Amino acid sequence: MAKVTIGLRIGRNRDGKGVVPPRDTVELDRLSPRARALAQAIAASPGAGAGVIWLESTRPRGEMYTSGEEHAVYGDPARDGQPVRREWGAWDRFYADSPEDAYGYLERQAAKIPADWEIIGPDPHERVTEHEQPVEEWRASDVAEHMGIALPSVRPTLRRLGVRPYRHEPAPGGGVRAVYSAAAVRAAHANRPGRGARTDLKGHN
Repeated sequence: MAKVTIGLRIGRNRDGKGVVPPRDTVELDRLSPRARALAQAIAASPGAGAGVIWLESTRPRGEMYTSGEEHAVYGDPARDGQPVRREWGAWDRFYADSPEDAYGYLERQAAKIPADWEIIGPDPHERVTEHEQPVEEWRASDVAEHMGIALPSVRPTLRRLGVRPYRHEPAPGGGVRAVYSAAAVRAAHANRPGRGARTDLKGHN
């Protein structure tokens, strides 16, 4: 089983004491496709630490303009058919003595990356990851069932656990609704103090 040893944690405990940050060894097969790509990108980074990584859009540049006027001003026929690449480094702080495991942390960070972007690696000119498979998506009702909580509690509970929506989509009754990464929800629920993932409900591995 493929493993990587990577630096995710900062050199400080939750009480503010400075320490040498421990490194985490993770089994790639235990991660969702997106979190696995994130771990591979970190492993290929200088010092195998969590720093800036590069993303590539899954849509060509020409489809990413928000209006015809914007395309008329900024569009370039020579580049409109190419994907866009950009940096990402919006890591949550991961203390050296955090009780959360590396799997949960990686899933939460991976879920923050917008759905229409793929992880390339630490170098914009070299892909170190495989093309990602589609993310398993859950709506609020799926989350409530898995976690055993009331539907109105889903949003505040996930916010408290650091799980952000993977994307948003039109809601059946109007407005928009959040869509979550199932892997990120499972990992966050498994790391809740005194709780474990419900194995009698849908979506368990």
